[in-house]
Amino acid sequence: MFSTLNSFDISSYHYYNIDNSFYNGYFEPVGAYSGGEGNIWITKTPFFLPVIEKTIYYEHAVMWNYSISEFDGEQVNQSEIMRQTILDNLRNN
Repeated sequence: MFSTLNSFDISSYHYYNIDNSFYNGYFEPVGAYSGGEGNIWITKTPFFLPVIEKTIYYEHAVMWNYSISEFDGEQVNQSEIMRQTILDNLRNN
């Protein structure tokens, strides 16, 4: 899913170390103006082999913009939101 060709379009990237594996969360806006919609995917990277990624979750056209710093006048901690998204999807897989 993730390649060098589209890595320059990613507007948000978060990673977490859980149980000797790295989990990476990516957000890529879609559309001409990408009004908060985009694709999100989560990959798992082994601790001892960090160049290999396996996509464990993918969702098309999510309605949350993971690259903004505030929403409705309030500060948003995008790292915490992505961390919770990763943990929720680890439980479901």
